[in-house]
Amino acid sequence: MSAPTSLSSRRVGKRIRTVAVISTLSPGPRSTGKRVMLGGIVDHLVHRLGVDNVHHIVIGRSPGDIDSPTVRHLASPGGRSQIFASARRMLGRRSASLQEASMHSADVRRQLADVLDELDADLEIWDTIRVGQYAPEIPRNAGQRRVLYADDLFSVRYGEMLRTFAPQEAKALNLLGEFAKFVPGPLVRALGSPLVHRPVMRLEQRLVARSEARLPQHFDRTLLVNDDEVDELRQRAPGAVVDRIAPLLSRPPAFLDRAPNEPPTFVILGGLHYAPNLDGLRWFLERALAPMTATLPTARLLVIGSAPAGAEAAAIPWGDRVVFTGWVDDLDESLRTATALLSPIRVASGIKIKVIESLARGLPVVATPAGVHGLAVGESDGCLVADDVEGLVRSLAAVCDPAVNADLSRRARRTFDSRFGSDVVADDYDDLLWLASPRRTLAERFGVDHDGGR
Repeated sequence: MSAPTSLSSRRVGKRIRTVAVISTLSPGPRSTGKRVMLGGIVDHLVHRLGVDNVHHIVIGRSPGDIDSPTVRHLASPGGRSQIFASARRMLGRRSASLQEASMHSADVRRQLADVLDELDADLEIWDTIRVGQYAPEIPRNAGQRRVLYADDLFSVRYGEMLRTFAPQEAKALNLLGEFAKFVPGPLVRALGSPLVHRPVMRLEQRLVARSEARLPQHFDRTLLVNDDEVDELRQRAPGAVVDRIAPLLSRPPAFLDRAPNEPPTFVILGGLHYAPNLDGLRWFLERALAPMTATLPTARLLVIGSAPAGAEAAAIPWGDRVVFTGWVDDLDESLRTATALLSPIRVASGIKIKVIESLARGLPVVATPAGVHGLAVGESDGCLVADDVEGLVRSLAAVCDPAVNADLSRRARRTFDSRFGSDVVADDYDDLLWLASPRRTLAERFGVDHDGGR
């Protein structure tokens, strides 16, 4: 694990009393790992500073956004001007990445400058490079600190996608992810062609890598969720302060006693609009039918999370043994009665918050190496890891044994409490965000919502 950089290595600011979080996402619903991360940060800030002192500025709106008293929406770039602005920035002397070009406009810059000047927050947290690109253009106030929450390195993610996905898979996978809503429609449709998407992805990877190395120099701290990526960015951005931030989750107290269903039920958790989730599901379904039928003929797969049209096609040969629930209101109940979480991801980047959420509930995990990427977990932590479908099926069969399941469940809870529990992570948040820490046990801490479909 990377050692944190000294907090005194950058200039000293005033005590943090007010915070502005600038993002393209509202705090809820907690439908993706990114929303879980941001929601945990906002929850902690509200808990420590009070709801009136935490301001969440959201550029644009997404379907299903949940408003809160802390949120202020700004109009996002759009229409014909967005197309011209994107082309100009991508083809200019200092070419911008697609996600930066699609998000940039003079109008958004003016809106941001006005609201940030009005708030005059002691700390500003900018969400990823697509939003952080505005920070160098907007002067900061005296003594103010700025943090870039970079999430994971998009350049690493794009490289993994290019390495893993076959060219013909482009049309079926949403390679743009969350920021597709800001990309001009004609370009979104064009990226469905292998002849377009691979060259664009390679170009995007190079341009994003350049911004990832440049932008941290404009912030007092840059935060990533993965230790290896922290080390990589420190090398690529010498002199910048780069640290790891873990998700802030709470273990549900009601999960002290799990009750796995019969026949066995394995949960695949995550929104299928995210390309690696959809790819992993299809990869498993297309290869695991025969070994699952031979080894676990009565077992079923419960796929929880939002899904695009056509996502269920690969499950047709499985009949009623694969159930797509979409978004669920009570994720806790679905995981309480599951035999294990199955994470068949093939693209390794960032961390898999779904795994940490399973550990929090004492739910054993069966995964590929990419499915537990960045977490350094194994059997001693309640996780069985296998490289191929046959190994995954053997592990799924193993966790059906009640004694093995109970032992892995105990290990999972112990790992969560010692490495990912709210007491541990909350103290790290205080250090990373320059908050005056009370250094107290957070047993009384309010519970973080555990919504379905991450």
